Amino acid sequence: MQFALVQSASAGFRRGSSRRVTGWVAVVAIAVAAGAPAARADVAMSAAKVRAAGIKTAEVVERPMQATVTAPGRVRYDDRRHVEVKVAAAGIVSAVEVKPGDAVQRGDLLAEVVSPEVAQARAEVLGAAAERELAEVKSLRASRIQTGVTALLEAVRDNAPADVVAEQVADAQLGAHRQEILTNYAAYRQAAALAAGAAGAGMADVLSGREVQRRRAALAQASAELETAVENSAYLADVEARAAANALAAAERQLAIHRQYLGALEASAAPQRGLPSEADLARLEVRSPLDGTVQSRTFSVSERLAPGDTLFVVADTTTLWIEADIREGQCDALKLLPGDEVRVAANAQPGRALAASVLYVGGQISAQSNAAALMAEFDNREQLLRPGQFVQVTAPTSQRRRCIAAPASAILDHEGRQFVFVPAGTGQFRRVDVTTGLAEDGWVEVTAGLAAGDQVVTEGAFALKSELLLQQFEE
Repeated sequence: MQFALVQSASAGFRRGSSRRVTGWVAVVAIAVAAGAPAARADVAMSAAKVRAAGIKTAEVVERPMQATVTAPGRVRYDDRRHVEVKVAAAGIVSAVEVKPGDAVQRGDLLAEVVSPEVAQARAEVLGAAAERELAEVKSLRASRIQTGVTALLEAVRDNAPADVVAEQVADAQLGAHRQEILTNYAAYRQAAALAAGAAGAGMADVLSGREVQRRRAALAQASAELETAVENSAYLADVEARAAANALAAAERQLAIHRQYLGALEASAAPQRGLPSEADLARLEVRSPLDGTVQSRTFSVSERLAPGDTLFVVADTTTLWIEADIREGQCDALKLLPGDEVRVAANAQPGRALAASVLYVGGQISAQSNAAALMAEFDNREQLLRPGQFVQVTAPTSQRRRCIAAPASAILDHEGRQFVFVPAGTGQFRRVDVTTGLAEDGWVEVTAGLAAGDQVVTEGAFALKSELLLQQFEE
């Protein structure tokens, strides 16, 4: 209508009627100021064009459709694929290897930090490791001595000749117990031989009674001394083995404590590749904990870090989370389970319905927002959404209602307005603006613009849209 008025005004000007032109311009101004809607545009096509476009129509029907709840939401990182890379120790940034936007893999070097605290912790680990190694050597030696003493005592109890016993334990580790036991055993064997000789046949006439008594007393003393040496060696070998084992266990605990502390300092910089050389004990390599993209960097070379400072944010944005608040009055209508689908609409993707998979629906109403949280997972491999964006989340409810619905293929969009084409005679089609609502199984609810029984173009509608835009351009 505005276009027609301007054309008429131009014609009046050419005829020289300035008063008439002024009147038409005033009408145009009034129409524009009042926001008068543009007239519906018809499209006329020849029969050949209609056949070439493959135009087909379908009926608008009344049918039951799934009711939905729409709630505001926000895009956020997937917590499982998002890490703030921190350092737990104070230090100074000595090198930065990446910048925001760089793709990284798990273990890639991001930065280097010089930290005296880390150096001290690593030195303590090295010292504790050396102590543990020494304790292990001592424990192994004590255990072998205990084993050797046990074998020696068994040979002694078998009353084998002294030289045979000495040969049996020649390769065994016995420590000081070897000399003590073998000496006492040899003395015992000698005393036993002398005592046995004194008691032999015919020796009573050769030896005096005092000599016989002396030899018997010597045997008793040698036997007692051997028994004392045996018991003492067995006891000391057991005590030494236990003490060495306890010392080893204590050294291992100390090493574990130092390693845990060092691990806490290096945790956010992990994975580390073993302890560096002593010359590089203060150098902390900050590596990526996952495959992803560097989202941000907060420090530069030579800047000082405090414990807990974030150096980088690394995230894998191929999967994002959508968090929405479902109001208390809407919660009863939701019967969503993990894996159910919800629709997501974003200003960055106009006219495009995105699908997300429900992770969970919170069972508690927040006192601050008076809503329950709905969390859904979105496949973002096409990078359609970004963390921080605001979206609208449409979730199905357990309710169904009867709606006026048109086939989804009939709904067109241009400059933010939705419309359909309806037949208006042979080769004639009329554009009808519509307001839509629910969408389900290839059908779209029409809340304004159509009635049940109307015919709408479902195939070839894009050809009609192109023809309409061409006609408007030519006008």
